[in-house]
Amino acid sequence: MNKDFDNNIHILTKKKESLKVILILFLIFLAFLGLEIYYESLSEFIVMTAIFASILLVWLTILAINIYSITKIVKYRDNTVVPDEFQISSPKHIFMLIILIIFSVYIIPQNIMDPSENVFQKIKYPICLIIIFIGIYRIYKDGRYSINIMKKNIKILFKNQEISYFNVENIAFVKFSRTKKKATFFLLGNLIIGFFRNKEKSGNYPLMQLFDFKGKEFFRFSLSIKDYWLMKKYFLKYNVKTEDLCDFLNDDLS
Repeated sequence: MNKDFDNNIHILTKKKESLKVILILFLIFLAFLGLEIYYESLSEFIVMTAIFASILLVWLTILAINIYSITKIVKYRDNTVVPDEFQISSPKHIFMLIILIIFSVYIIPQNIMDPSENVFQKIKYPICLIIIFIGIYRIYKDGRYSINIMKKNIKILFKNQEISYFNVENIAFVKFSRTKKKATFFLLGNLIIGFFRNKEKSGNYPLMQLFDFKGKEFFRFSLSIKDYWLMKKYFLKYNVKTEDLCDFLNDDLS
């Protein structure tokens, strides 16, 4: 791995520059705070300076953790070796699942305790529950897919049961793009309902799409960032044409 890899990754260099600026600002506010305390300045100025210093400290901490995480990910990327056999699983989206479960826990008592005779008021909670349960089921179902790879042979599994099998030579090209869960909210009575849907070409979730020699997509799979690099290296290893719209951390593995 290149010793100065930090300088070759724009996002990491930019974050480190931001870290330096925030650190300088934090030290300036800290110095002002010390002077105000020493000279017993007006209390409102001390409080204001302390608040700004605290905000900068939190920002500094978050940015430092973020830089550390990116550095670890980049080291993982550069040290990743494609094994002859490996298995990857679809991201679980646990956070989104928890949000939907919390919504359902909130709505169920509302549905039971709602005394309204209005038809709309009676059906709005069941409708919301159906929408939420569909979302929970889709997230749960998507998380049960996995890919089992043995050299050039690729198996698609669902609940650890094989549902598809093909050879890497059957793949004309692979497209990597980004997806993110885009939320759309609307008001149903006095209740806010949200839909989550995938939006391509932006966001932070790598999406892998496989195409046959007729140009038809026959499989797509959501990846973690680590698995994205692993799969990209895998297809490059077997000289499969790739189209990469991800550019995670200015990634260039070719």
